[in-house]
Amino acid sequence: MIDEFEDEKFHLPPHTHKYYEIIYIKKCNGIHHLNNNLLPHKSGDLYLISPEDKHYINIKKSTRFFTLSLPITILIRNKT
Repeated sequence: MIDEFEDEKFHLPPHTHKYYEIIYIKKCNGIHHLNNNLLPHKSGDLYLISPEDKHYINIKKSTRFFTLSLPITILIRNKT
């Protein structure tokens, strides 16, 4: 699933996923909390979030995101 949105305050609490997520920051100012690491983010940054990574985005200025959610099964090669 592909999504695009803009937030002035991140709409989710710290959370994990059961899938991979690619996050592209189109415009922003803030801090990405990823597995107890604080990562300042800026326009053009790209993140790959693995299943069970705990993350949250602290937005300091309106931020536009593109996200792509990838089920784990898409990334597992069929060995038959």
